[in-house]
Amino acid sequence: ELRCEGQSVVAVVRDQAAAYDPLSAPEPDLESDLDDRPIGGLGIHLVRELMDEVSYERADGENRVTFRKTWDSDPQPD
Repeated sequence: ELRCEGQSVVAVVRDQAAAYDPLSAPEPDLESDLDDRPIGGLGIHLVRELMDEVSYERADGENRVTFRKTWDSDPQPD
């Protein structure tokens, strides 16, 4: 789901998989050499860094992750 709310764009990703809160994952190791780091965690790290708000909920048998990005002024067409 993708929608505009005022000066925000909101995306909601839903699935009916087993309950899993990706926001509860530990922060990834960003200091070690790439070859020494465990796989996983960079995607949600990037989302947290780039979005203004990220939330998770389990409702009606679905996982729902909501992302919000807000801008300061109306976007100008190219």
